[in-house]
Amino acid sequence: MKIDFESVNPPRPYNVSASAAVQDVNRQTWSSSTNLLVHPADLYVGIKSSRTFVQKGENIEIESIVTDIDGKLITNRDVEIKARLKDWIFDKGEWKEEVLDEQTCNIKSSENPMKCTFAAKQGGRYTITARVLDDKERPNESELTIWVPGGKTPPKRNVEQEEAQIIPNKKDFQAGETAELLVISPFVPAEGVLTLRRDGIVKTERFSMKESSTILRVPLEEKYLPNVYAQIDLVGASPRTNDAGETDAKLAKRPAFASGNINLTISTASRKLTVSAEPQAKTIEPGGATKIDVEVKDNAGEPVSNSEVAVVVVDESVLALTNYRIGNPLDVFYTQRGTGTTDYHSRKDVLLGNPEDVKPPPPPPTVISGGVVNTRTMSSLPMSAPRAAMKSEMSAADASSDNEIIRVDEKGKQQIDESIKQRTNFDALALFLPSVKTDSNGKAVVDVKLPDSLTRYRIMAV
Repeated sequence: MKIDFESVNPPRPYNVSASAAVQDVNRQTWSSSTNLLVHPADLYVGIKSSRTFVQKGENIEIESIVTDIDGKLITNRDVEIKARLKDWIFDKGEWKEEVLDEQTCNIKSSENPMKCTFAAKQGGRYTITARVLDDKERPNESELTIWVPGGKTPPKRNVEQEEAQIIPNKKDFQAGETAELLVISPFVPAEGVLTLRRDGIVKTERFSMKESSTILRVPLEEKYLPNVYAQIDLVGASPRTNDAGETDAKLAKRPAFASGNINLTISTASRKLTVSAEPQAKTIEPGGATKIDVEVKDNAGEPVSNSEVAVVVVDESVLALTNYRIGNPLDVFYTQRGTGTTDYHSRKDVLLGNPEDVKPPPPPPTVISGGVVNTRTMSSLPMSAPRAAMKSEMSAADASSDNEIIRVDEKGKQQIDESIKQRTNFDALALFLPSVKTDSNGKAVVDVKLPDSLTRYRIMAV
């Protein structure tokens, strides 16, 4: 089989997976598969921004570099970076995004990141695209999104849950930092509730939106490690649109609600310890002994005293059979926590009719009974939109033998014959110490006597 990679559109790397299966006369199937990465060009362009959103009127600063496939920096290459602002328009019965503003920046790559600056003229979503060509004029692109408060979203006609977009000011946070969340509402004004969720409701905060976007600040406490979910629920009213997709101010507003959530990951680097375990002798004879130097340092590189280390020495050949690796303790003690909540919204049950079909009712009939005139009148009461109901269910997550020959005489007594020395200890496990305490310098020394096996042993310390 042959695959010709003539071109890729858009010019991004692609992963190709190929699999094959064959059957013999007994209908037994053998299969195999492989994966390969297709590069669009010999060069890559990388872009980044220190912020995921900026305010209207501020500048969007983008840094870029150019590398080859192996990651080596390439200089003096032409790079074109464009910033496009898109907005929603109604065309031929459907909503589409149209480019309202396009800015271009042309630079040459160097050993240091080159900077381009774009003006955030209007609110909305700016798509930043960087493009580079290799020697064979094959393109390669990178893309990222920068948000500017004040953008629009496509309107809805029915009462259905809409999306409240949440954009954090950065991707990774440290414990004790304050996350800034840009909240974009599909309708205004809106009343909102911010809930922090981590195996249940942690915190609730109410806020109001007079404009289409606002910024909420969420302090990330250390007890939230390694993550906490932030959810936004918005309620309000939205203008209705006619059959042409145009907003009609004469029509009564419809109830509206929106929701969105984001997982805020908090770095566990502050809880990470660096552990090293080095034998004093790299090579020894079978049955020999040596010492293992254990050292523990914290995230700042300082020694950690009185830390508890588990030291294990095992035959490498046995571990290689199953590709055994000791798991990262941080993944065990700091697993990702779920929300532990369930949401229920009642506004989705509101049914809207065509406003043109809603006409005043005819006058009620007049009934004469026994000389008394009874007039039944009908009063129309304005229907208030039901409040969104939310129900939360909180769930808490929450040793070696000596080389001796033992004989038993005719009286049943054991006698030790030291005349013959044989290798009898071939244990795969050479050492298991579950608790080794470090001294004030963060160090400890462990004695180990290896079995008689002629092999290689792996030293593991946790």
